[in-house]
Amino acid sequence: MQDSERLSGQDQLIERFGAYFESIGFQPIAGRIIGLLSVSDREELSFDEIINRLKISKGSASVVLRRLVSECRVAVVESGRRHYYKLNQQNLFELLDEFERMCDSVRYLLNTTIDLKTDKESSNAKYFNQIINTIDRYKTNMATMRQAVQTI
Repeated sequence: MQDSERLSGQDQLIERFGAYFESIGFQPIAGRIIGLLSVSDREELSFDEIINRLKISKGSASVVLRRLVSECRVAVVESGRRHYYKLNQQNLFELLDEFERMCDSVRYLLNTTIDLKTDKESSNAKYFNQIINTIDRYKTNMATMRQAVQTI
């Protein structure tokens, strides 16, 4: 793959990170920064490198980077008077716990929705039950996989 193709692919992926983060309630810039730090050939980037590559304002970048650092998603590395930013490589289980909490929230909302419906056999209720069953299977499988990883 040529450099221009690789950089174009990186840019597309960075935008997908932004869209994903926006879809789960975060600022797209946060996702784009995470995407850039994930796909960049260098694992530590300066503030100027981030704003120049993403073409974002210094103010936006500063606010979002502070938030990402406070949420422990990004780490700051100091080198002399310069600050560099890199992904904070969280424990795999912390990321999975976060995802499971989201699943639990969805499961609760769907269960409550079904409980409040008169027709518990409606098309929507059946669909919601399928989602709940899928979440339950996921959690069961994830518990089994956690045990397997912890014994390695």
